[in-house]
Amino acid sequence: MLPFALASFLGAFLLFAVQPLLGRYVLPTFGGAPAIWSVCLVFFQTALLAGYLYAHALTQLKSQRHQVLIHGLLFAIALLFLPPIPATASLTGASDSVVWRALGLLIQTIGLPFTIMAATGPLIQSWFSRSFPQRSPYRLFALSNAGSLLGLLTYPILIEPHFDRATQAWGWSAGFGLLAAVLLKSGFSRANNSPPENSLAPTEPISLARRLIWIGWAAIGSALLVATTNAMTHDVAGVPFLWIAPLTVYLLTFIVAFDHPRWYHRPTLSAALVVASVVIIDAAAASGIGSFLQLSAAYLVALFVAGLVCHGELYRSRPQSSHLTIFYLHIATGGAVGSLCVAVVAPAVFDRFVELPFLWTAVIGWFAYGIFRTQNVRLARGFGFGIVICPVFLVLFRTIDALFFGHATWTDFWENFRHTLSSLVIWPVIGIGAGLVWALGDIRTGIVRRWHRRVILLVIAVPMAVLAGWWKFGLQHDPAAIFVARNTFGTITVSDFNTDQPRAQVRYLSHGSTTHGIQLMHPDYQSWPTTYYGPESGIGLALAQSNQSAGRKIGVVGLGVGTVASYGQTGDHVRFYELDPAMVDVAQTQFTALARSAATITIKVGDGRLLLAAENSDASLPRLDVLVIDAFSSDAVPIHLLTSEAFAIYLDRLKSDGILIVNVSNRWVDVRSVVLAQAQKLGLTAASIFHRPSPDDWWAFASEWVLLTRLPARFESAAIQAAATPRVEIPPPSTAPAWTDDFAGLWSALR
Repeated sequence: MLPFALASFLGAFLLFAVQPLLGRYVLPTFGGAPAIWSVCLVFFQTALLAGYLYAHALTQLKSQRHQVLIHGLLFAIALLFLPPIPATASLTGASDSVVWRALGLLIQTIGLPFTIMAATGPLIQSWFSRSFPQRSPYRLFALSNAGSLLGLLTYPILIEPHFDRATQAWGWSAGFGLLAAVLLKSGFSRANNSPPENSLAPTEPISLARRLIWIGWAAIGSALLVATTNAMTHDVAGVPFLWIAPLTVYLLTFIVAFDHPRWYHRPTLSAALVVASVVIIDAAAASGIGSFLQLSAAYLVALFVAGLVCHGELYRSRPQSSHLTIFYLHIATGGAVGSLCVAVVAPAVFDRFVELPFLWTAVIGWFAYGIFRTQNVRLARGFGFGIVICPVFLVLFRTIDALFFGHATWTDFWENFRHTLSSLVIWPVIGIGAGLVWALGDIRTGIVRRWHRRVILLVIAVPMAVLAGWWKFGLQHDPAAIFVARNTFGTITVSDFNTDQPRAQVRYLSHGSTTHGIQLMHPDYQSWPTTYYGPESGIGLALAQSNQSAGRKIGVVGLGVGTVASYGQTGDHVRFYELDPAMVDVAQTQFTALARSAATITIKVGDGRLLLAAENSDASLPRLDVLVIDAFSSDAVPIHLLTSEAFAIYLDRLKSDGILIVNVSNRWVDVRSVVLAQAQKLGLTAASIFHRPSPDDWWAFASEWVLLTRLPARFESAAIQAAATPRVEIPPPSTAPAWTDDFAGLWSALR
């Protein structure tokens, strides 16, 4: 039995260890957009489906030895495609085709090895059933998920911090070869050409409805994984540990659900599902103002509860082991459909992120339908109990967050707890919930003990309340929005405010939940530099002091509304590098900063790092006087723009006395320390400038910029010296190493 267990564990370990590695390779190639990881998940789910389909076809052969030989031969062919290092690609014409280009690159790099390895789990369990017909193979499925979990967790903790990407790829290839040997050993050790005993008994029919249930629950679980990952990475960064956390929770629910029926206690999960739905709605309402840990905890806890429901319902409807490969094939089909809908279909159909509202309404609505269809009183009672405890749970969650994730003391904790608990809202809600449950239960006891018509109202009320909550916080259109668009790179919203006050009218550009620029609409003020770009900000001081003679060459990575162009003088040439073509269209049609600039404006579409690297090889292009790095997806940090390799490209593009300006304003990540570590490594003089404008200047935002140069004399102006914190100098050695393409320790930089 040991070879079967080892093959299941090792195969799953390698299957999931390679996923963040490939993400590290592919993400910078396509501009660091967090949605690219969703595309990676689509590939992994689809390749998993292909592997399960191949495994099902292979198990139709009567001879197990023939199955092992064919599988071993394909393993040998797959070795020719290793190591899994993608070919060099460029993204100089970014568009929606980036999804298909990323999928093509993944298929070319590891399509066959991943598919063959994905088939290992079902094959091993099928061979195990032949060799040990009296034992359940589903424990091996739980074991393989444990291997997957370990593969994910070891990557950010042990693998990524200590080995560069090439070493990781070669090490993974060695593990692939070891898996082939273990697989052949397990397949031949007790090869049995006869079918398992339980398959000789009459097999249970599998109805179409049952197959659709398998696909449906698997699709919802997979879609929730991708949607939750999108929500977490869109505002922080597309990095392995933020990909791994939701995937770890997702796998953990598989392990718990498939290990033993006792772990999936449906009445408890019925109440937990109601509470989790309220928590995730509350997190959506607090998006942009809650702490990173608070929002992450809410998303992950809710994903665990919903995933456990999805996979618990799958396990309850499992067939006998003779239909094992069919069962897994349907699960893989649902996984591929769910990830495809969120990563590919949703951006093409919807103009905003609406996946989480739809999916949470679907999971709780389908569960409620199951309660209604089976008239399960215990589950209905769980729904009622969940309604009663929701307000109390929210009080505890918010209060504990202030203590452990904020800066509150125990005294603050109790004061906040008492204040929230004594609010005029909580107790009426609890009273209404308790009254509703009592009214729907037995008249004398208030407890739901038997199914009757009033209980139907309770079962219907919960999903309707969830839908209403999502409609309030996640589905309604912003009444101020005049333009909304969504593509692979995120959601763009243009909104007008103060339209009834001509001199105060303002237009906002938001990417995700982050404001990327505003423009005062009155003609007298349209040229004012606003938000993070005011005259007293770091970039304002740098551009004022950089070179007052005409003919400056200024490069800007990240367009926004084009506010930097307002600093352009006659004779200047300002070149923007923008990844998202939709952003270019918005800046040119909805805002006037580019058109009103005195400078000559050029916009190049593509990843800024790749475009700058290409320009460095063109000797005919003059070097830049100033280069501004201001590219963020929502508030997420594109890691590949902050590595040592990226800074080497920037310095090559600048004149010897040029100034590099980096926007380090961020809610979640201490980008300043990352940039200063690069400055120390490269021997650059740095000036860190934090500016908090007057409250009267409501159009200006607090900002933090780091100015870098190879010539210290460039920062001798009194304005820069006075604004720099603490002083202008080569930064002292950093406690954290400078990021590279192979090593980027984002965890230590989180605020």
